[in-house]
Amino acid sequence: MILVDSKTTKVKDTGSAVKNVLSVIESLKKQVAMKHIVSLKYIFGIHGEIKEVIRTYALNKTWWISFLMDIIRDIVDVKGNISAYTINRENLNNRQKLGCEKGTGIDRARMNMTKLRNSGIS
Repeated sequence: MILVDSKTTKVKDTGSAVKNVLSVIESLKKQVAMKHIVSLKYIFGIHGEIKEVIRTYALNKTWWISFLMDIIRDIVDVKGNISAYTINRENLNNRQKLGCEKGTGIDRARMNMTKLRNSGIS
C-alpha cells in the first residue's frame, strides 16, 4: 500500500507497518473475545446459581404458605370451639331462668339456633 504525504509530497511504502497494525488489531480482538467468553461463562454460572436460589425460594415459599394455612385452619377451629363453648354456656345459663327450662319451646328454639350457628349455615 502506498500513501502520499501531503506536506512533503513524498511517497512512503507502509505495507509492513499496516500488516503490523492489523496483526496487533487481530490479537487484540482475540484477547477481547477471550475476555468476553470468560465473562459469559462467569455470567452463565451466576445465572445457574441464581436459578437454584430462586427455585429453593419458591419451594420454601410454598412450604411456608402451606404451613401458615395449617396454622390459620387450626386457629379458626379453636376460635369456633371457643364460640361454641360460650354459646353453650349461655344456653345453659338461660335454662336456669324461669320458663326456659329444658324441654320448653324457648329452649328448643334456642338450641336449634345454636346448632344452626355451629353447623355454619347461617
